[in-house]
Amino acid sequence: MKNLFLALVLLLTGVSSVTAQVKFGVKGGLAQSQLHGDTAEKDSFARRNSFYVGSFVEIPVKSYAIQPELLYSLSGGEVIRQGDNKETTIYLNTNNISMPVLVKLRVFAPEFEIAAGPEFTYRMSNSVIKKDRMEINKEAFNSFDLGINLGAAYYFKPHGKSFFVELRWNKNFLNILNTSNQEVKDLDLSGENKLTNSVGRLGFGYIF
Repeated sequence: MKNLFLALVLLLTGVSSVTAQVKFGVKGGLAQSQLHGDTAEKDSFARRNSFYVGSFVEIPVKSYAIQPELLYSLSGGEVIRQGDNKETTIYLNTNNISMPVLVKLRVFAPEFEIAAGPEFTYRMSNSVIKKDRMEINKEAFNSFDLGINLGAAYYFKPHGKSFFVELRWNKNFLNILNTSNQEVKDLDLSGENKLTNSVGRLGFGYIF
């Protein structure tokens, strides 16, 4: 499985050779996601607290490194709708498989690094929109998304095996809603039923 994942990594990043310096790692932590879009005057958004977990490969290339990752994460948020007599909360819960492909640089000191790159997201079929007792889970969301991932990390040992702590921010660019779904359109969640998602992540990991 490791060899298959590494072969995919090399194909995506264009790295032609692998040395003994290639490292594998695992990570996980807390996540908080936020919806973005136009809402009615009295409506508002609320964040969703969740988690993420996954693995990665670090490939040294001259003075920097390329780090593809494979993550399972939860995202989405809430639309809080103010009616004449009551407040209604609509929950948008998405379950995702994400693949950031990051360029990493050590800065200031060997323990610190910054990272940036694209993030590709696949939304799983068990993602759901909930309103009162109603659930929309059949093609409620677009399956694929594209965004940018920015972050920083601190390694407790700058060389070799090490624990690290990281802070990441991801902003997706594409509409998360499947506007061809009539039930989704009827909810009228935002202007033209267009919503995007951003996610902040704070976690720990270990590089082998």
